[in-house]
Amino acid sequence: FPLCPPLKNDSFGKPIMERTCLLTTFVGVAPHLFSSWKGFQEAWVPLSLTEQLQWAEKIFSMGQVPDKEHDSFEFNEYRTSFVLMLYIESLLYRFDENRDGTLDYEELKKASPRFREFVQSLMFQKFKGMTYLWMQGSVWDWISKKASERDTFSDEVFLFVAYKGKIPDFSDLLVLQYEKFSGLPPLNRLDLIRVFSILKNAAHP
Repeated sequence: FPLCPPLKNDSFGKPIMERTCLLTTFVGVAPHLFSSWKGFQEAWVPLSLTEQLQWAEKIFSMGQVPDKEHDSFEFNEYRTSFVLMLYIESLLYRFDENRDGTLDYEELKKASPRFREFVQSLMFQKFKGMTYLWMQGSVWDWISKKASERDTFSDEVFLFVAYKGKIPDFSDLLVLQYEKFSGLPPLNRLDLIRVFSILKNAAHP
């Protein structure tokens, strides 16, 4: 971002950018930065300036370190945001079958296996010490008896995060099972940015 002079360099000599400058500069250069991302371009260009700034805010929030003062962005934070944006575009390219710029429930379900290993590590930490009287051992021990059941559970957790915006408790998953029969809305790029932010923050509380 050549138009945004760094506040200072971090301990690795990488630039730390002031928040407002980085966001406004990003809005100005985004069409050129992502000229090869046709889907992103089609979603970005029709936005008003206010909407573009809101997108920029959410894009960079993906890479932010939790519980840190956010008047500036470190190099690793905005680099992480760009990597996650690229991954979101790859998900849409691979799983958006009707090319409408969103992932509906069935498309998102097909994408969920990509997140199994990551989600399982989160769930192990969440459920490893949780027990119920009717279970032998912990909740995670019960879930993990069969690999197929563990994978199905992980996919349901990812879908719950996508639609409900939080890491579920064990009983929460029944809610999504009920609601999917009445129809769940497709998720656009901003929705997917939110999902990645939630997962990242859950991994680094």
